[in-house]
Amino acid sequence: MKRFYERVDVRVAVSEVAKRSVERYFPGKFRIIPNGVDVERFRPDLEPIPEIAERPTVLFVGRLEPRKGLRFLLKAFPKILKRVPEAQLVVVGTGLKAMRAYYKQFIPDEIEDRVKMVGFVPPEELPRFYASASVFCSPATGGESFGIVLLEAMASGTPVVASDIPGYRRVLEDGVQGFLARPEDPDDIADKILRVLEEPDLARRMGEAGRQKALRYSWTRIAQEIEEVYLE
Repeated sequence: MKRFYERVDVRVAVSEVAKRSVERYFPGKFRIIPNGVDVERFRPDLEPIPEIAERPTVLFVGRLEPRKGLRFLLKAFPKILKRVPEAQLVVVGTGLKAMRAYYKQFIPDEIEDRVKMVGFVPPEELPRFYASASVFCSPATGGESFGIVLLEAMASGTPVVASDIPGYRRVLEDGVQGFLARPEDPDDIADKILRVLEEPDLARRMGEAGRQKALRYSWTRIAQEIEEVYLE
C-alpha cells in the first residue's frame, strides 16, 4: 500500500491511539480529528422504555466478543445485586451463537432473571435504551481507539463506567462524566457502578456533564474540521 500512502496529502486519525497503531507501518505527520456523535439522535429527553427506566439498570452495548469485556461485567453483577437488589443488567448486541453460550456460564441461575440479553436492537430504537438506563458500562479490555459508545451514552445524559484504557481516557474524564475502572477487574467495575446507582445527585451531575462534553463532539462541529482539511 506504500505507493498509495505516498500520495496522501493529509493524514487524519481519530485519536492518538489510532495514530500510534498506524504510524508503526506508515510514519508521517498526522492530524487528530475525533469521531463525532449525533446529539439530536442521542439525547436525554427521549421517551423512556418503561421496563428499563422503572428500575436501576446497567446497560451494555457492544458486540459479543472477548475484547468488549462483557464477562467482567457479568462477574461484577452479583456484587451489585447484593447492595442494589432491584437492579438489572441489559445487554444489547449480537455475536456468534457460541459466544452467547459462553457468556451464559457467567450468569448464576439465581440471578438469571435480572440479566436481559436483548440481542440486536434496530438503530432507531437504540437511543431510547441509552436514555432509559441508570448507568452505561463498557468494560472493554483494550484495542479501542476512541469509544463511540461512550459518546452515545454521554449524549443521552447517562453516567458512564468504562475501562481505564487509552482510547477511553480520550473521551471520559474520571469522576466527571463517569468513572474509569481497572480493566478486567470485576470488583472495581462493581464498586464504580454502585457509586453511580447509590448516589443520585452524583449520577445527575455526571449525566449533565456527559451531555455537555458530547456537544463538543457533535457531527456538526467535527464535520467542519474535516471539511477544513479538504479545503486546505
